[in-house]
Amino acid sequence: MSISGTWRALKYDVEGMKKFYQLLERPPEFIEKVPEFLAKIYYTTEDKGDSFTTTIHNTPDGDQVKTVKFNEEFEDEGRFGKVKTKLVREGNKIVSNETYANGKTSSTIRELNGDEMTVTMSTGGHTVVNVFKRD
Repeated sequence: MSISGTWRALKYDVEGMKKFYQLLERPPEFIEKVPEFLAKIYYTTEDKGDSFTTTIHNTPDGDQVKTVKFNEEFEDEGRFGKVKTKLVREGNKIVSNETYANGKTSSTIRELNGDEMTVTMSTGGHTVVNVFKRD
């Protein structure tokens, strides 16, 4: 199943996302802006089979473009330091495990169902679910 398209939040859990970022030890000033951030961002993704390119629009740091190969660990420089990630495609799911510069870890499951994508993020025993819709 292709993840190509423009994805916008259909339902997001603001309080759950705040807790998620708290558990990852993000600064309070970042956590305070989570509602504003979630309301503005959207994603444009091009599925290339063994990789994909995604643009995250309207982040606090401007648009961000990332190209990622499946089944290969990569290191990315984020606003809070380096993040090591590996993404694996499993049927209609894309599963990733992230390790942050501060040693914290998280996992993300993106499950595609037609033009909806359910994104389940977990860290420190806390799970948050957001739903995106393809334009």
